[in-house]
Amino acid sequence: MAPLLRSVPEWRSLVMDAYARQPTLSVTGPQGQRLWGMDPSTCRCVLDGLVDGGVLVRTASGQYCRIDHIPEDPAGVL
Repeated sequence: MAPLLRSVPEWRSLVMDAYARQPTLSVTGPQGQRLWGMDPSTCRCVLDGLVDGGVLVRTASGQYCRIDHIPEDPAGVL
């Protein structure tokens, strides 16, 4: 599937909505790419931007999850 053409703010809004609807959502970068139809660099930009903004955390195993719903991860949080 070809990535959908959206601006980064539109992607950010879509991703934040997904995490609002499903607070325990936890995805890796490649899973996010498939789930939302994003190209790798846009997905990384959006997810890392939400980490920088204090909305998400990225675990040591590469999972992006809401900061208030961090799963048990033996590898820890980055």
